[in-house]
Amino acid sequence: MTLTALSDDPSAPPRVTELNEFLRQVQADSGRFIERLWSPQALVDDRLATVWSPYDFYRDGEFSHCGIDAFHLVRMGSSWKVASVAYTVHPENCADSPLGPPT
Repeated sequence: MTLTALSDDPSAPPRVTELNEFLRQVQADSGRFIERLWSPQALVDDRLATVWSPYDFYRDGEFSHCGIDAFHLVRMGSSWKVASVAYTVHPENCADSPLGPPT
């Protein structure tokens, strides 16, 4: 599985990270993270699904960025597995979350 981050800078290449490297980075960071998603939309065709959702992200109680998370899932037997995640990163000009401030 890969995670692909797209920044606001159109000249910046996408940042692609393999799952194990992403987990290593998260474990090495001592910060406290909160990511909240709302209003997910799902499209499903047989064993393939895509979920698209706005999100906001906080680090140590401070707003970091917002964007869209896009998940591609594949059904294997009776369960769904995440095949890839792509997301946009907007550090400003974010709409207020319908969830209110994080707790």
